[in-house]
Amino acid sequence: MNLNQRQTDILNLLIEKGTVYSSDLSSQYSVSTETIRKDFNLLEELGYAQKHHGFATVSEQYTKEALNLDTKRPLHSREKLLIAKKALDFIEDNSVIFCDSGSTVCELAQYLTNYSSLTIVTSSLAIVDAFRNVPNGPHIFLMGGYVNYDYQLTRSMEFDNSVEQFRFAQAFFGTTGVRYHDGPTSSKYREGLVRQRVMRQSDCNIVLCDNSKFKTGGIHQYASWSECDYLITDGIPDEKMKDNLEHQVKVIYCGEETGNS
Repeated sequence: MNLNQRQTDILNLLIEKGTVYSSDLSSQYSVSTETIRKDFNLLEELGYAQKHHGFATVSEQYTKEALNLDTKRPLHSREKLLIAKKALDFIEDNSVIFCDSGSTVCELAQYLTNYSSLTIVTSSLAIVDAFRNVPNGPHIFLMGGYVNYDYQLTRSMEFDNSVEQFRFAQAFFGTTGVRYHDGPTSSKYREGLVRQRVMRQSDCNIVLCDNSKFKTGGIHQYASWSECDYLITDGIPDEKMKDNLEHQVKVIYCGEETGNS
């Protein structure tokens, strides 16, 4: 379930201000307060907001999990490490891979220090930093652009275009959440566009997703599950969702043999 432009704007205001009022939004968008109340209901259902009489506040969960990488990385750290370790089954030395800026993908870096002939293309400053003191580690290609310190990544139009210079054996992606969606999501529209471009340049697209992401939604869906080759997770808590996903994408659970080992 993708948010419309008004709902996305309201979410961005929530993140920026912490509180938004239905009367103000009704005037700003020339819609009824009942329409704004329905927007609040949806944002609350997706886990982004807490609805009150006449106003809404950003949810504590969304504040913790979506705003910056330093905050996200310690959350569900054990599960993320297990998922990252399972992702190693797909990686071979002497290949070129892409790693995005997702917190679970960042955990993958610590397992790649001995891949001396591997080339990693990334926009993640955290992944680059992981190899700072590794003398014979992988070759790192950091895509250029402006620096976003909250997400610890770079981004620019040049980045978007330079992606097409590469062909990736695998591309590893994170997701903000998957509930109410038919594919992985990002919290920033532009980030989603870059992921779409990378996916077109990759022979194998792999989404890394811990179990908490199945309980929350995202803002921008950047792919359908049919465009993803694998989903690696520590578990899917909802049986109906589990059955649905397993019919759309190859799901690999931590501890399960992949056949790539």
